Amino acid sequence: EKDATTMGDKLPSKIENAQFFVIKSYSEEDVFKAVKHNLWCSTKEGNVKLHNAFVTADNKYPIYLLFSVNSSGFFQGVAQMKSPVDFDKNFGGWGQSHKWKGQMKISWVYIKDIPNRELKHLKNDLNEGKPVPNSRDCQEVPLNLGVQVMDIFDKYRS
Repeated sequence: EKDATTMGDKLPSKIENAQFFVIKSYSEEDVFKAVKHNLWCSTKEGNVKLHNAFVTADNKYPIYLLFSVNSSGFFQGVAQMKSPVDFDKNFGGWGQSHKWKGQMKISWVYIKDIPNRELKHLKNDLNEGKPVPNSRDCQEVPLNLGVQVMDIFDKYRS
């Protein structure tokens, strides 16, 4: 069994229940900080959506965040939400930090660059059938597609 950072060989296929959301960041620098500090903050609307998903899940199933920097042509990683959004805490280290209110704890499952072309064939019915890379921030991805994204992260070798 491999360590948790790579989830082992077959773990994505063992996910029976989870929620997945695409996270679009304006800045690669902010994603590096998220990796270093295991924190994230979305827009006000995004934070509410992610907070509600986490509270609804009630620790019965995980919430996974699929990170992609805008216009990078890549997804950079997958993290699991580890806390609800604390709307009263601010990390203060993000670029344009005056914009970002609140924070949530996250834990990284995969950190690697996956080209958008590897995910283009996955069409999201929750987003008018658009390919997963063509998502806006906090776009939900259905379970079956989320598991496929995790599987691609697991198997992809750059």
